Amino acid sequence: MVYIEDIADALDGSMDCIEQFLNTDTGEIVYLMSDRALEEDTELAEEIEEKDCYRRLPDQYDLDEWHVMEDFAYSLDNKEYAQELLSRLNRRKAYRNFKDAINYYGIAQDYYHFRYLAYIKKAIDWCHYRDIVYYTKTDEMKKFCEEYEKVWSIRC
Repeated sequence: MVYIEDIADALDGSMDCIEQFLNTDTGEIVYLMSDRALEEDTELAEEIEEKDCYRRLPDQYDLDEWHVMEDFAYSLDNKEYAQELLSRLNRRKAYRNFKDAINYYGIAQDYYHFRYLAYIKKAIDWCHYRDIVYYTKTDEMKKFCEEYEKVWSIRC
């Protein structure tokens, strides 16, 4: 079974030099190091190449965290915080400045929850574009996904 939360967790952990693949038959997410030629990586790479059940997950560049941070800033009721976060996104070292600000304002947990839900949305979109059926682990997440899918179906 493919769980949307597992895909979102993998998206949250994406980084340079690691490709992530979903095995649509088992729901397992596997990782392939692109900068090392380990023997088990070679075997996994061959398996991914040979079988149709593997789908490459979006990488950190596909996720575009800068826009997630911008969307978070726009979502804030506190316009002073929002303006400061948007300002920091347009400076050098935007990521570091943004994260310093959310920690300073005590809204880091709010941001990370917002980001996780953004990754859930990206995972839903990714699954839909590939005709991958997914499940949820909790009723709360099922409700969130159903609400988002209503919006998704309007967009398509």
